[in-house]
Amino acid sequence: MKSIIPYKMKPLLTSDLKVKFLGITPVLRDKTGVLSPQEIVALSALLTFKGKSIKKLFKDLKKKGGDLNERIKGILQKSSLRGHASIATTPSLCLTYEGSKFLDWVLTGLYFSSSLVSSGRRTDTTEKDIVFPEEIWRNKKAREIYSKISADNIKLHNYFLSKGVIKDEVRKILQQGIYGTGIIQLPIESIIAIKREYMAEKKWMPEEVGFLIKQIEKKLKELGIGWLYATRLAAPRPAYPYPNVFKNPLKSNIVRELRKKEAHGTKIISVDASLTPGLKTKLINVNKLWQKIFSSPTKIKKNWSDILSLYQEISRDYNSALSVKILSTVPMGIWTEKKRHRSCHQVIESLYYCVNRASKKEESVSH
Repeated sequence: MKSIIPYKMKPLLTSDLKVKFLGITPVLRDKTGVLSPQEIVALSALLTFKGKSIKKLFKDLKKKGGDLNERIKGILQKSSLRGHASIATTPSLCLTYEGSKFLDWVLTGLYFSSSLVSSGRRTDTTEKDIVFPEEIWRNKKAREIYSKISADNIKLHNYFLSKGVIKDEVRKILQQGIYGTGIIQLPIESIIAIKREYMAEKKWMPEEVGFLIKQIEKKLKELGIGWLYATRLAAPRPAYPYPNVFKNPLKSNIVRELRKKEAHGTKIISVDASLTPGLKTKLINVNKLWQKIFSSPTKIKKNWSDILSLYQEISRDYNSALSVKILSTVPMGIWTEKKRHRSCHQVIESLYYCVNRASKKEESVSH
Protein backbone atom coordinates (compact mmCIF):
# COMPACT_ATOMS: atom_id res chain seq x y z
CA MET A 1 0.00 0.00 0.00
CA LYS A 2 1.41 3.37 -1.01
CA SER A 3 1.90 5.99 1.66
CA ILE A 4 2.15 9.14 -0.43
CA ILE A 5 0.34 12.13 1.02
CA PRO A 6 -2.48 13.48 -1.19
CA TYR A 7 -1.74 17.21 -1.14
CA LYS A 8 -5.07 18.92 -1.75
CA MET A 9 -3.84 21.78 0.41
CA LYS A 10 -0.50 23.51 -0.03
CA PRO A 11 2.16 21.59 1.90
CA LEU A 12 4.68 23.10 4.27
CA LEU A 13 7.78 24.20 2.36
CA THR A 14 11.12 25.42 3.66
CA SER A 15 10.44 28.76 1.95
CA ASP A 16 7.35 29.14 4.18
CA LEU A 17 9.71 29.83 7.09
CA LYS A 18 8.10 32.34 9.43
CA VAL A 19 10.33 34.61 11.49
CA LYS A 20 9.17 37.17 14.03
CA PHE A 21 11.68 39.54 15.57
CA LEU A 22 11.05 40.11 19.26
CA GLY A 23 13.64 42.83 19.82
CA ILE A 24 17.29 43.69 20.14
CA THR A 25 19.49 44.93 22.99
CA PRO A 26 21.09 47.18 24.11
CA VAL A 27 18.94 50.21 23.25
CA LEU A 28 19.10 53.47 25.24
CA ARG A 29 15.92 55.56 25.33
CA ASP A 30 15.47 58.79 27.25
CA LYS A 31 14.12 62.33 26.73
CA THR A 32 17.03 63.22 24.45
CA GLY A 33 16.23 60.45 21.99
CA VAL A 34 17.25 56.88 21.18
CA LEU A 35 20.68 55.28 20.81
CA SER A 36 20.69 52.15 18.64
CA PRO A 37 22.75 49.04 19.50
CA GLN A 38 25.46 49.85 16.97
CA GLU A 39 25.71 53.45 18.22
CA ILE A 40 26.06 52.16 21.78
CA VAL A 41 28.82 49.66 20.95
CA ALA A 42 30.62 52.20 18.74
CA LEU A 43 30.60 54.69 21.59
CA SER A 44 31.67 51.92 23.95
CA ALA A 45 34.71 51.37 21.72
CA LEU A 46 35.59 55.03 22.32
CA LEU A 47 34.80 54.62 25.99
CA THR A 48 37.74 52.22 26.37
CA PHE A 49 40.05 55.07 25.35
CA LYS A 50 38.24 58.13 26.74
CA GLY A 51 36.85 56.86 30.04
CA LYS A 52 33.59 58.80 29.66
CA SER A 53 29.96 57.73 29.80
CA ILE A 54 28.17 56.76 26.58
CA LYS A 55 25.84 59.76 26.73
CA LYS A 56 28.78 62.15 27.25
CA LEU A 57 30.67 60.63 24.32
CA PHE A 58 27.55 60.95 22.16
CA LYS A 59 27.23 64.65 23.04
CA ASP A 60 30.92 65.22 22.24
CA LEU A 61 30.51 63.60 18.83
CA LYS A 62 27.46 65.74 18.03
CA LYS A 63 29.31 68.93 19.06
CA LYS A 64 32.13 68.14 16.64
CA GLY A 65 29.57 68.19 13.83
CA GLY A 66 29.84 66.36 10.55
CA ASP A 67 27.95 63.26 9.50
CA LEU A 68 27.31 61.31 12.71
CA ASN A 69 26.45 58.13 10.81
CA GLU A 70 29.79 58.25 8.99
CA ARG A 71 31.60 58.74 12.32
CA ILE A 72 29.82 55.70 13.78
CA LYS A 73 30.61 53.71 10.65
CA GLY A 74 34.30 54.67 10.87
CA ILE A 75 34.53 53.67 14.53
CA LEU A 76 32.91 50.29 13.80
CA GLN A 77 35.23 49.60 10.88
CA LYS A 78 38.32 50.25 12.99
CA SER A 79 37.00 48.24 15.95
CA SER A 80 36.05 45.25 13.77
CA LEU A 81 39.47 45.21 12.12
CA ARG A 82 41.12 45.27 15.54
CA GLY A 83 39.03 42.24 16.45
CA HIS A 84 37.26 43.61 19.51
CA ALA A 85 35.01 40.61 20.26
CA SER A 86 32.65 42.43 22.62
CA ILE A 87 31.63 44.81 19.84
CA ALA A 88 29.77 41.92 18.17
CA THR A 89 28.87 39.79 21.19
CA THR A 90 27.15 42.61 23.12
CA PRO A 91 24.23 43.40 20.75
CA SER A 92 21.82 40.48 20.86
CA LEU A 93 18.83 39.78 18.61
CA CYS A 94 15.86 37.74 19.80
CA LEU A 95 13.54 36.03 17.33
CA THR A 96 10.98 33.28 17.07
CA TYR A 97 10.63 31.00 14.07
CA GLU A 98 8.29 28.42 12.58
CA GLY A 99 10.05 26.08 10.18
CA SER A 100 11.55 22.61 10.18
CA LYS A 101 13.47 20.97 12.99
CA PHE A 102 16.61 21.17 10.87
CA LEU A 103 16.93 24.75 12.17
CA ASP A 104 17.26 23.26 15.65
CA TRP A 105 20.30 21.28 14.45
CA VAL A 106 21.91 24.38 13.00
CA LEU A 107 21.13 26.99 15.65
CA THR A 108 21.19 25.40 19.10
CA GLY A 109 24.87 24.44 18.94
CA LEU A 110 26.01 28.07 18.67
CA TYR A 111 28.14 28.85 21.71
CA PHE A 112 26.89 32.38 22.38
CA SER A 113 23.23 31.68 21.62
CA SER A 114 20.33 30.76 23.87
CA SER A 115 17.46 28.63 22.57
CA LEU A 116 14.08 27.26 23.53
CA VAL A 117 12.75 24.88 20.85
CA SER A 118 9.71 22.63 20.51
CA SER A 119 10.37 19.22 22.00
CA GLY A 120 9.40 15.84 20.60
CA ARG A 121 8.89 14.76 24.21
CA ARG A 122 5.70 16.81 24.28
CA THR A 123 4.47 17.62 20.77
CA ASP A 124 2.40 15.35 18.54
CA THR A 125 3.42 14.65 14.94
CA THR A 126 1.23 13.85 11.93
CA GLU A 127 1.84 13.67 8.19
CA LYS A 128 0.67 17.28 7.86
CA ASP A 129 3.80 18.32 9.76
CA ILE A 130 6.18 17.26 6.98
CA VAL A 131 8.25 20.18 5.66
CA PHE A 132 9.40 19.85 2.05
CA PRO A 133 12.64 21.45 0.85
CA GLU A 134 11.92 23.62 -2.20
CA GLU A 135 14.32 21.63 -4.40
CA ILE A 136 12.64 18.34 -3.52
CA TRP A 137 9.12 19.72 -3.97
CA ARG A 138 9.89 20.93 -7.50
CA ASN A 139 11.05 17.45 -8.57
CA LYS A 140 8.06 15.10 -8.87
CA LYS A 141 10.05 11.88 -8.37
CA ALA A 142 12.01 13.29 -5.42
CA ARG A 143 8.78 14.62 -3.91
CA GLU A 144 7.15 11.17 -4.05
CA ILE A 145 10.16 9.43 -2.48
CA TYR A 146 10.49 12.06 0.27
CA SER A 147 6.75 12.01 0.91
CA LYS A 148 6.53 8.24 1.21
CA ILE A 149 9.56 7.82 3.45
CA SER A 150 8.52 10.74 5.67
CA ALA A 151 4.94 9.47 6.03
CA ASP A 152 6.12 5.92 6.80
CA ASN A 153 8.51 7.27 9.42
CA ILE A 154 5.77 9.24 11.15
CA LYS A 155 3.35 6.29 11.00
CA LEU A 156 5.95 4.03 12.59
CA HIS A 157 6.57 6.63 15.28
CA ASN A 158 2.86 6.86 16.10
CA TYR A 159 2.47 3.06 15.95
CA PHE A 160 5.11 2.61 18.66
CA LEU A 161 3.37 5.26 20.76
CA SER A 162 0.06 3.38 20.42
CA LYS A 163 1.80 0.24 21.69
CA GLY A 164 2.94 1.96 24.86
CA VAL A 165 6.56 2.77 24.03
CA ILE A 166 7.45 5.95 25.93
CA LYS A 167 7.55 9.13 23.87
CA ASP A 168 11.03 10.12 24.98
CA GLU A 169 12.40 6.99 23.29
CA VAL A 170 10.16 6.92 20.22
CA ARG A 171 10.83 10.54 19.23
CA LYS A 172 14.41 9.67 18.34
CA ILE A 173 13.32 7.86 15.19
CA LEU A 174 11.53 10.92 13.78
CA GLN A 175 13.14 12.75 10.88
CA GLN A 176 14.07 16.40 11.24
CA GLY A 177 12.13 17.57 8.19
CA ILE A 178 8.99 18.18 10.22
CA TYR A 179 7.39 21.31 11.63
CA GLY A 180 9.11 22.85 14.62
CA THR A 181 9.21 26.15 16.47
CA GLY A 182 11.75 27.97 18.53
CA ILE A 183 12.73 31.14 20.35
CA ILE A 184 16.40 31.99 20.03
CA GLN A 185 18.65 34.80 21.18
CA LEU A 186 21.56 35.47 18.83
CA PRO A 187 24.39 37.93 19.45
CA ILE A 188 25.61 39.51 16.21
CA GLU A 189 28.76 37.37 16.49
CA SER A 190 26.62 34.22 16.35
CA ILE A 191 24.77 35.51 13.28
CA ILE A 192 28.17 36.10 11.67
CA ALA A 193 29.15 32.51 12.56
CA ILE A 194 26.02 31.15 10.83
CA LYS A 195 26.59 33.36 7.79
CA ARG A 196 30.26 32.36 7.48
CA GLU A 197 29.41 28.68 7.85
CA TYR A 198 26.65 28.97 5.27
CA MET A 199 28.98 30.73 2.84
CA ALA A 200 31.57 27.98 3.27
CA GLU A 201 29.18 24.99 3.23
CA LYS A 202 26.21 26.30 1.23
CA LYS A 203 26.08 23.19 -0.95
CA TRP A 204 25.75 20.98 2.13
CA MET A 205 23.61 23.05 4.51
CA PRO A 206 19.79 23.02 4.59
CA GLU A 207 18.39 25.70 2.26
CA GLU A 208 16.24 26.88 5.16
CA VAL A 209 19.36 28.37 6.76
CA GLY A 210 19.72 30.62 3.72
CA PHE A 211 16.09 31.73 4.04
CA LEU A 212 16.64 32.55 7.73
CA ILE A 213 19.82 34.55 7.07
CA LYS A 214 18.06 36.49 4.32
CA GLN A 215 15.24 37.51 6.67
CA ILE A 216 17.67 38.48 9.43
CA GLU A 217 19.83 40.58 7.11
CA LYS A 218 16.74 42.37 5.78
CA LYS A 219 15.76 43.33 9.34
CA LEU A 220 19.19 44.39 10.67
CA LYS A 221 19.20 47.94 9.32
CA GLU A 222 15.73 48.59 10.73
CA LEU A 223 16.92 47.33 14.12
CA GLY A 224 19.87 49.74 14.11
CA ILE A 225 22.59 47.16 13.61
CA GLY A 226 23.24 47.16 9.86
CA TRP A 227 26.71 48.75 9.86
CA LEU A 228 27.94 46.65 12.78
CA TYR A 229 26.91 43.47 10.96
CA ALA A 230 28.45 44.61 7.68
CA THR A 231 31.79 45.65 9.21
CA ARG A 232 32.08 42.49 11.30
CA LEU A 233 31.24 40.31 8.31
CA ALA A 234 33.85 42.09 6.18
CA ALA A 235 36.57 41.90 8.85
CA PRO A 236 39.34 39.40 7.96
CA ARG A 237 38.87 37.55 11.24
CA PRO A 238 37.15 34.20 11.83
CA ALA A 239 33.99 33.84 13.88
CA TYR A 240 33.95 31.47 16.83
CA PRO A 241 33.33 27.99 15.34
CA TYR A 242 30.47 25.71 16.34
CA PRO A 243 29.65 22.03 15.68
CA ASN A 244 28.04 21.66 12.25
CA VAL A 245 27.00 18.32 10.73
CA PHE A 246 26.05 19.83 7.38
CA LYS A 247 29.48 20.05 5.77
CA ASN A 248 31.56 18.68 2.92
CA PRO A 249 32.02 14.92 3.51
CA LEU A 250 35.25 14.87 1.46
CA LYS A 251 37.13 17.07 3.93
CA SER A 252 38.75 15.33 6.88
CA ASN A 253 38.62 16.31 10.55
CA ILE A 254 40.12 15.15 13.85
CA VAL A 255 37.22 12.78 14.56
CA ARG A 256 37.65 10.90 11.29
CA GLU A 257 41.42 10.71 11.65
CA LEU A 258 41.21 9.36 15.20
CA ARG A 259 38.57 6.83 14.12
CA LYS A 260 41.04 5.29 11.66
CA LYS A 261 43.11 4.19 14.64
CA GLU A 262 40.39 3.39 17.15
CA ALA A 263 37.54 0.85 17.22
CA HIS A 264 33.99 2.17 17.23
CA GLY A 265 32.29 3.05 20.46
CA THR A 266 33.36 5.47 23.18
CA LYS A 267 36.97 5.84 24.23
CA ILE A 268 38.93 8.29 26.36
CA ILE A 269 41.68 9.68 24.12
CA SER A 270 43.52 11.77 26.71
CA VAL A 271 43.28 12.97 30.29
CA ASP A 272 45.04 16.03 31.68
CA ALA A 273 44.62 16.15 35.45
CA SER A 274 46.10 18.54 37.99
CA LEU A 275 44.93 17.20 41.35
CA THR A 276 46.42 19.80 43.70
CA PRO A 277 46.37 19.53 47.53
CA GLY A 278 43.76 22.31 47.74
CA LEU A 279 41.45 20.52 45.32
CA LYS A 280 41.83 17.24 47.21
CA THR A 281 40.85 18.99 50.44
CA LYS A 282 37.79 20.58 48.83
CA LEU A 283 36.64 17.24 47.36
CA ILE A 284 37.00 15.59 50.77
CA ASN A 285 34.94 18.42 52.30
CA VAL A 286 32.26 17.96 49.62
CA ASN A 287 32.00 14.28 50.48
CA LYS A 288 31.71 14.99 54.20
CA LEU A 289 29.12 17.72 53.67
CA TRP A 290 27.13 15.47 51.32
CA GLN A 291 26.93 12.68 53.92
CA LYS A 292 25.95 15.16 56.62
CA ILE A 293 23.23 16.96 54.66
CA PHE A 294 21.68 13.83 53.13
CA SER A 295 21.42 12.06 56.45
CA SER A 296 17.84 13.34 56.90
CA PRO A 297 15.09 15.12 54.92
CA THR A 298 15.14 17.97 57.45
CA LYS A 299 18.84 18.66 56.88
CA ILE A 300 18.38 18.46 53.11
CA LYS A 301 15.63 21.09 53.24
CA LYS A 302 17.64 23.36 55.52
CA ASN A 303 21.16 23.03 54.08
CA TRP A 304 20.87 22.01 50.40
CA SER A 305 22.19 25.39 49.28
CA ASP A 306 25.45 24.87 51.24
CA ILE A 307 26.60 21.98 49.07
CA LEU A 308 25.46 23.80 45.95
CA SER A 309 27.65 26.76 46.91
CA LEU A 310 30.63 24.47 47.44
CA TYR A 311 30.11 22.85 44.04
CA GLN A 312 29.99 26.32 42.50
CA GLU A 313 33.21 27.33 44.23
CA ILE A 314 35.08 24.24 43.04
CA SER A 315 33.80 24.65 39.47
CA ARG A 316 34.88 28.29 39.48
CA ASP A 317 38.35 27.89 40.97
CA TYR A 318 39.37 24.45 39.68
CA ASN A 319 37.54 24.20 36.37
CA SER A 320 40.71 23.56 34.34
CA ALA A 321 42.11 21.02 36.78
CA LEU A 322 40.64 18.18 34.70
CA SER A 323 40.47 18.04 30.92
CA VAL A 324 39.23 14.90 29.17
CA LYS A 325 39.14 14.31 25.42
CA ILE A 326 36.59 11.63 24.48
CA LEU A 327 36.00 9.98 21.13
CA SER A 328 32.40 8.80 20.97
CA THR A 329 29.93 7.18 18.60
CA VAL A 330 26.35 8.26 19.21
CA PRO A 331 23.08 8.11 17.21
CA MET A 332 22.11 11.42 15.63
CA GLY A 333 18.98 11.52 17.78
CA ILE A 334 21.19 11.56 20.86
CA TRP A 335 23.66 14.08 19.47
CA THR A 336 20.86 16.60 19.00
CA GLU A 337 20.73 16.70 22.80
CA LYS A 338 24.51 16.69 23.30
CA LYS A 339 25.00 19.71 21.05
CA ARG A 340 22.96 21.85 23.43
CA HIS A 341 25.71 21.56 26.06
CA ARG A 342 27.56 24.55 24.68
CA SER A 343 30.07 24.71 27.53
CA CYS A 344 31.67 21.53 26.15
CA HIS A 345 33.65 22.00 22.93
CA GLN A 346 32.67 19.45 20.29
CA VAL A 347 33.88 18.40 16.85
CA ILE A 348 31.26 16.46 14.89
CA GLU A 349 31.62 14.40 11.74
CA SER A 350 29.82 15.32 8.50
CA LEU A 351 26.30 13.89 8.38
CA TYR A 352 26.78 12.97 4.73
CA TYR A 353 29.97 11.05 5.44
CA CYS A 354 28.17 9.06 8.15
CA VAL A 355 25.22 8.29 5.86
CA ASN A 356 27.56 7.07 3.11
CA ARG A 357 29.52 4.89 5.53
CA ALA A 358 26.34 3.44 7.03
CA SER A 359 24.92 2.62 3.58
CA LYS A 360 28.12 0.82 2.60
CA LYS A 361 27.98 -1.27 5.78
CA GLU A 362 24.35 -2.12 5.07
CA GLU A 363 25.31 -3.24 1.55
CA SER A 364 28.11 -5.47 2.85
CA VAL A 365 25.78 -7.06 5.43
CA SER A 366 23.06 -7.74 2.84
CA HIS A 367 25.62 -9.40 0.54
